[in-house]
Amino acid sequence: MTPATRPDVSIVVPAWNAAGFIAPALASALAQTGPSIEVIVVDDASTDATGDVVRAVGDPRIRYVRMERNGGPSVARNHGFALARGEWIAVLDADDLIEPGRIGRMVARARAAKADVVVDNLRVVRPGGGAPQPMFPSAAFARMERLTLPDFIRSNMLFRKEFNYGYLKPLFRTAFLREAGIRYDAGIRIGEDYRFMAECLAAGAHCAVEPTDGYLYFIRPGSISRVLTAPDVEDIRRADEAFLSRYALDAPSRKAQAARDANLRDAHAMLVLIEHLKARRFAAALRQFAARPTAARLFSSPIGGRLKRLRAAFGRAAPAPSPAGANEAPGKGAEPAPAEMAPSR
Repeated sequence: MTPATRPDVSIVVPAWNAAGFIAPALASALAQTGPSIEVIVVDDASTDATGDVVRAVGDPRIRYVRMERNGGPSVARNHGFALARGEWIAVLDADDLIEPGRIGRMVARARAAKADVVVDNLRVVRPGGGAPQPMFPSAAFARMERLTLPDFIRSNMLFRKEFNYGYLKPLFRTAFLREAGIRYDAGIRIGEDYRFMAECLAAGAHCAVEPTDGYLYFIRPGSISRVLTAPDVEDIRRADEAFLSRYALDAPSRKAQAARDANLRDAHAMLVLIEHLKARRFAAALRQFAARPTAARLFSSPIGGRLKRLRAAFGRAAPAPSPAGANEAPGKGAEPAPAEMAPSR
């Protein structure tokens, strides 16, 4: 492709066994108005007819590549980003949609703000119908002019009832990513989107906010992909430590990171405590609770009350169930309470 025909935006669509839903996603990408686009579908070694569905679309703007072996979403995105020829790169999950004009609005906002990254609001489509609802309060989101690293870190806590900024689907300036050497960490199984965006902001990216909501995020029944465990939280903390070893944060970011680390420690303690209770290891559960009592804040109130009774009357409490959704990692079909970051397969 010559510079004269270089697309404005490369839309990267990682796909794995997506034959049943990728066609609408591609149609929504191809329907974008304004900037010229290419759509890069990275088939992560699907075992279904994903490739056939993509090729059947027959649009020359689609570039289909198939990985030799399944590497996970981070590997697929890295491959798509490396192939991107556009000035900007956007990510579209294979089971989501974007509205016509969304990419054009984001590019216009990025150029007006001279930004390296731009984010917009999302609308959540839940099972069973009903009108899609904004992921973040529209009025509050519209008041944001830019997203900073401290705000991004503070938003991303485990076992919160609200969505966090890790769900955002940014538009990235390709040159910034390549100059900064930012890639998805293939070794991270949970929270890869968080780490990628955090690195962008830590590397000095100016992240502008487009107040509209043109990305449709589908929560699909029966597609929760994994259960969040104590070892998973340990992995998240190790990833944060690697992030901190690479970037020198300013004081507000360090303060936000300290709050996130406290949240992760509480989440780890809570998950360990739950396992003790399920196994009726009540003495171990009491010791765990005494070692990290702040973890009780992450439980729903009924379970918090049960734990208090357990502490007061050791040995007589029944095994406590997990908090609602507490063990569910972010995946399509999961409510946002346990979400670390973007969905993992």
